[in-house]
Amino acid sequence: MPRFLRQFGLRTLLIFCTIAAICFGLWRWHMTWVDGQREIASQIADAGGSTRWKTWGPQWMHKAFGSYYFSDIVAVDLNHKRLQSKHLQLLRQIPTLEELYLPGVSTQGDSLAVLEDLPKIRKLALWNTRLGNDTLKYVGKLKNLETLDIHRTEMTEEGLVHLRNHPRLEVLRYNMPIGKVGVDHLSTMKNLKLTYLTLQGGTEESFRHVRDHFQVLVLNVVSPKTDQWAKYLAGHPTLVQLSVTDAPIQNDQFARLLSENTLQIIEVNDVPIDDTALAFAVDASELKRFSLRDTKVTVTGVLTHLGPSASDLQIMDRWIKLTDTSAKREIVWSGDFANEDLAALVYCPKLTSLNLFSVNFPRVIDFTFFPELTSLSQVRMSVKEKQPKLEHLDSLTKLETFVLYPLRGVTVEELAELAKIKSLERLELPQASLSDEHLKVICSITQLKQLIIQGAKVTDEGMKSIVELENLEHLDLAKSRRITDQSLEYVSQLKQLRHLNISETNITDGGLRHLYNMPKLFDLNIAGTKYSPEGFRLLYQSLPVSDAHLEQHAH
Repeated sequence: MPRFLRQFGLRTLLIFCTIAAICFGLWRWHMTWVDGQREIASQIADAGGSTRWKTWGPQWMHKAFGSYYFSDIVAVDLNHKRLQSKHLQLLRQIPTLEELYLPGVSTQGDSLAVLEDLPKIRKLALWNTRLGNDTLKYVGKLKNLETLDIHRTEMTEEGLVHLRNHPRLEVLRYNMPIGKVGVDHLSTMKNLKLTYLTLQGGTEESFRHVRDHFQVLVLNVVSPKTDQWAKYLAGHPTLVQLSVTDAPIQNDQFARLLSENTLQIIEVNDVPIDDTALAFAVDASELKRFSLRDTKVTVTGVLTHLGPSASDLQIMDRWIKLTDTSAKREIVWSGDFANEDLAALVYCPKLTSLNLFSVNFPRVIDFTFFPELTSLSQVRMSVKEKQPKLEHLDSLTKLETFVLYPLRGVTVEELAELAKIKSLERLELPQASLSDEHLKVICSITQLKQLIIQGAKVTDEGMKSIVELENLEHLDLAKSRRITDQSLEYVSQLKQLRHLNISETNITDGGLRHLYNMPKLFDLNIAGTKYSPEGFRLLYQSLPVSDAHLEQHAH
C-alpha cells in the first residue's frame, strides 16, 4: 500500500472509493446523456428541423470541462416539415424541452401523445395543421404551458374543454369562431390574456363574459343573437379594434362605442347605421381607421361629415378612401354611388390630393366642385372606357401634378384646359395617343418641370415645340416610335434636363450625339434603342453620370 494511504483507515478508504466510483458513474451517465442529446439533435436536423440549447451550472465547470457537457435542448422547431412517426418519437427523449414548434406539419392527432412525456413545455405552436380537438386532450395536460398557437387548424370551440381551468396559459392564438360554449371555456382560464377573439352568434351572457373576463384587444363580432351586444362593449378597458358583421345596432348604441372606448380601428359590415352615426366619428380622437361596407351610410354622408378635415381622397368603383394626414386617420367606404354624389366634394376644402382610379365616368363629368378645392396640389385619374371632359381646372391655383391615363380621343381644345393651370409643374399622360398639335398645346405650359407622354404619336416636326419648356427637368418619351434622331436635337436645348427616357424608340448613335455634354443630364434610359457599344461609350464620357447608373439603363 502506498505510504500516503497508510494514514487512512480501511473503512475510510472504502468510503472514498465508493464515492469516487459513484461520481465517475454519474459523470459517465451524464456524458452518455449529452452524447445522446447531440445524436437526437442531429436526427432532427436530418429531418429539416432545428434545435436550441441552454447552458446550466456554475461558470467554473464550463471553464474546466467546456460547455459541451452542460447544455440541454430546450427548443425544437419542425416548421412545415413532412414528419414521420419516428421523428416525433424522438421528442420523448428530450424531457428538458420548453418550446416546441410544429406549424404546418403533416401529422395526426394521436401522434401528439408524445406531449405527455414533455412536462416542461411552455410554448407550443400547432398552427396551419389538420389537427383536431383530440390533440387538445394532450395539450391540456401541459400544466406549465404559457403560450399556445392553434390558429388555422381543425379545432373547434368544443375542444377547448380540455383547457378549462388551465393554471398558467396566458397567450392563446386561434381563429376559430367562438360562441357561448367557447366563451364559457375561455372564462375559466384565470391567467389568459386574449389579444384576439372572434365571437360568432354570441348571446347576452357571452358578451357579459367578454366584458368581465377578457382583456381582449381585437374583437370580431359576427351575427350576435342579441340586439344588446353593444352595451357590454361600451367602456371596455382594453379594446382597440372592433369588427362587426351582420349585427343589429342603433345609432345611439354606436355613439356609445365611439365615445366610451379608445377604439383605434372599427370595421362594420352589413350593419344598419346611417349618416347620423358619422357625426360621432368626427370627435373620436383615437380613431385611426374606420371602414364601412354595406351599411346605410352614403357617400354624401361620408364626405359631408368626415371630408372637412381630409387631405387625400381616393375613389374607385364602389369604393372611396379618405385620409386625414394630420390625425393619421383613414375612412374607407364601399357601396354604390352615382356621379352626382361627387358634388359633395365641396365639403372637402383641405384636400391636397385627389385620385380617381379605374372609374367608369360618363363622357361629361360634373367637375364643378373643383373651384371649392383650392388646396389641391395633385390630381390623378385613371379611366376605364370613356374619357371625362376636362373643365374648371383653371380654378385649381395650387395644382402642381396632373395625371390622366389612358388618354384617348381628347381634342386639342380640351387639352388646352390644362394650359390654364398656371401652377402646373408635373404632367403625366402615359398611354396617350398625342399628336403634334397636342404636344404644341402642352409645350405652352412653360413652367412644366416634368412631362411623361409615353407612347405618344408625335413626330420630329412636333418635337420642335419641346424647346419652349425651358424649365423641364424630367422628360419621358418611351415607346414614342415616330420620333427619330432629329428630335434629340431639340431635346438637347433643354439645359435644365436631368432625367430622360427614350427607351424603345428608333434613336441611333446619330441621335445620341445631340445629347453630348448636356450640363445636368445624369439619368438616361436608352434601353431598346438602336445604339452601339461605341456610341454608348462616347455618350457616357460626355455626361455627368455614374458608370453604374448609365449601364443600368442601357440594357
